[in-house]
Order: sequence, then C-alpha cells, then structure tokens
Amino acid sequence: MFFVATRATLSISSTAFDKARVVIARNGVLTIRNNDRRPYVLTIGATALTIKAKTSATIKIPQRGTFPIACAKWPALTASLVVK
Repeated sequence: MFFVATRATLSISSTAFDKARVVIARNGVLTIRNNDRRPYVLTIGATALTIKAKTSATIKIPQRGTFPIACAKWPALTASLVVK
C-alpha cells in the first residue's frame, strides 16, 4: 500500500522552489515557506496566495487533481501539486 502524506512543505530560495513536484493527500495541507527577502504572488490552480518575505503560508487542498504552482512576477518559478 502506498502512503500519501497529509502535509508537505515547499520552500522558495533565490527565486526557485526546492522541489518541482509535491504530492499530498486530499484535504492535506501545503505550507509554502519563503526564505527570500522579497514577496511572491503565487497561483495554485485558481487560488492566489501572497507570501511576504521571510514568512510562510499554509493552504488546505480539498480537491483531488494536479495543479500548477506559478509566480506572477517570476515565470521560471513553477512547480506542480498532485493531490491524491
């Protein structure tokens, strides 16, 4: 049997994510940690999320699917979220 975590963390450093893909269980919690000195405005699927410098934000993901994570200002800052 395959275990899917209910919590995951994705970190930003030097305008890059530490992982290209994150997998969590439905109704799981994704924490995005911003280690940079600038804020980021991210979209996770259709949800917008602003993360201030040197802070983190947490979002609960209630829906299964694969969702792109992208930054409005830094087009190379991308990842994907897979919710099982």
